Amino acid sequence: KGQEKLNGEGTFDRVLCDVPCSGDGTTRKNPGIWKKFSQLGALALHPLQLGIALKGARLLRVGGLLCYSTCSMNPVENEAVVAEILRSSGGALELVDKRPEMAGLKARPGWVYWKVLKDRRSRKEIKNQQNKNKPKMLEKRKQWAQAKQAKSETTEQNEDEKNEEVENGDAEAAATQGEEADSDLLVSAAEEKGSSVAWDEKSALEYANSVGLTMFNSFEEVPEEQQRKVR
Repeated sequence: KGQEKLNGEGTFDRVLCDVPCSGDGTTRKNPGIWKKFSQLGALALHPLQLGIALKGARLLRVGGLLCYSTCSMNPVENEAVVAEILRSSGGALELVDKRPEMAGLKARPGWVYWKVLKDRRSRKEIKNQQNKNKPKMLEKRKQWAQAKQAKSETTEQNEDEKNEEVENGDAEAAATQGEEADSDLLVSAAEEKGSSVAWDEKSALEYANSVGLTMFNSFEEVPEEQQRKVR
């Protein structure tokens, strides 16, 4: 039960939240920070800092004190977090000035208004853009574009050849269907005629002439153009 009470809300008189930060306030002793510094870092850390501070506030007893600290001079990591804590508490928390009780402490009031600086692109994006503009990469992109264009032209050529083959096939199929239709007409007429009259060579010849068909005694009598269609 004691452990549950220790982990519960409203337990501590004092809570110190020394949250993770960008560390831009330590550049004098740690100049290496400038190599990777970006405003995007502070914007990314703001939700984490706020979450830790709000968790610390929930662990306070009534009348307790919360100390929020960072190693940054960025208002997004300091004043913005404190302002959001006060807004989220709905009046349950208030800002307390402890400077009179801490002799020798050099401090000044926090900012009330500040501008949020935001990089249009991250350092990684800027570096990638610089690499893209190198002569070697420009030459590679030119080769890729040429290969892509050649592939597109080959694809279009294959499609045109395929469409041409389809058109030729459709024309041949239409000619074949026309010949089959003529044959079907003769057969159907013969069947219709045979239902009542017996067919002989003379009758067939007369009927063929009446419907506009030409009869040939041998294949050699067929005109050369029609012979090619039959073949």
